[in-house]
Amino acid sequence: VVAEGSDLYNDELAQVELTPFMPVAVLHESADNEWYYVLTKSNGGWVRKTGIAICSSREEWLRRMDPDDFIVVIGRELRLPADPYNAVLSELSVPMGTVLPIVPLSEAPESINERVGYGNYICRLVTRNEEGFTEDAYVLIPAGDDVHQGYLEYTEENAARLLFRHLGAEYG
Repeated sequence: VVAEGSDLYNDELAQVELTPFMPVAVLHESADNEWYYVLTKSNGGWVRKTGIAICSSREEWLRRMDPDDFIVVIGRELRLPADPYNAVLSELSVPMGTVLPIVPLSEAPESINERVGYGNYICRLVTRNEEGFTEDAYVLIPAGDDVHQGYLEYTEENAARLLFRHLGAEYG
């Protein structure tokens, strides 16, 4: 039930959102075992446990925090390809600024769910297994999508171009 006069786009209690694949530090678990209190680089808050995959070690977490090679979503959003083999990632909407680690060709499988990687970035994305720990899944991202290998150079032109991609988009 929504109170009359409520703003359905904005919640005064929600100050930030977590983006897919964003590394966080888990500080606390709720008494009912349903929530984690997490920290990002700039914020903290409660998140349902089902939305968090736990790394098996600090080294794994650090490696995921700073991948060697990656693409960054530079469109307003990127919709991952439909994948009948992975319902969690199939057509997932990934917002601008999301970092997606690239798999080195020496480590890449020959095919991913019966598809070859030609013309695509092969990304290794983290998912959550049944026990709540990290599990990697491979995803093909077409090279022509709104992504950039590495971070864009911080220039006025790039900032303006990215800002205008949000012109007219809903906020909240």
